[in-house]
Amino acid sequence: MSLAFVLFVTAFAQCDTKAEQLFAEMERKLSRAKTLSCRFEIKVENPKKRWVALTGSISFSEGKKAHLGMEGKYIDQPFKLLMVSDGAKARIKVNEEPARDQEMPQKLHARFLRFVQRSGVFLPLLPWPDTAKTKDLLERLPVSELRLGTKANLFGRKALVIQYRLMDGVPVTLWLDEETKLPLKRVINLGEKMNRSTITETYADMALDETIDNKRFEVPK
Repeated sequence: MSLAFVLFVTAFAQCDTKAEQLFAEMERKLSRAKTLSCRFEIKVENPKKRWVALTGSISFSEGKKAHLGMEGKYIDQPFKLLMVSDGAKARIKVNEEPARDQEMPQKLHARFLRFVQRSGVFLPLLPWPDTAKTKDLLERLPVSELRLGTKANLFGRKALVIQYRLMDGVPVTLWLDEETKLPLKRVINLGEKMNRSTITETYADMALDETIDNKRFEVPK
């Protein structure tokens, strides 16, 4: 076995380890947060057209309190979504339809954190096939094959890049703020699963453990 091959394998293994450590550091930081809020932009494109263009915000707190709002275009049609939980009940409102009660998910705080950590906001909302396997994967959102990418400058910030596989092999690229270790951007390539669509999400003003006004969690009537 040549020395060059040994050095290549060693460097590759170290790169994997560093990616795993960085990803774990990001997840630990988010998991410890009692509150989180941020703004986001979502674009979903495929070779034929821009399918989705949305802006919105997400806030959540311990005690099953959450607020997710977004608006823009969905499949080239005006779209507006509001999901709110006050800790006792949850409601969802889509476009101008009346608000309707929503089943309160178990471990709501942990679920929203997992979205920010691994899948982004939009992926779990897609109309995936109604199978037990897909539902389980969306609950767990397992990641694998973590690799470090090339450092970049993004939105005036130095960013660290991690590439990984989500669920059953979906490729994801994640940009983390080098200083805060919080997500700045995520690109998910869905391939043939969703007409070769690409989800691009960017995040701004991400804040952890700041006080969130309880009015934010008032459910719509």
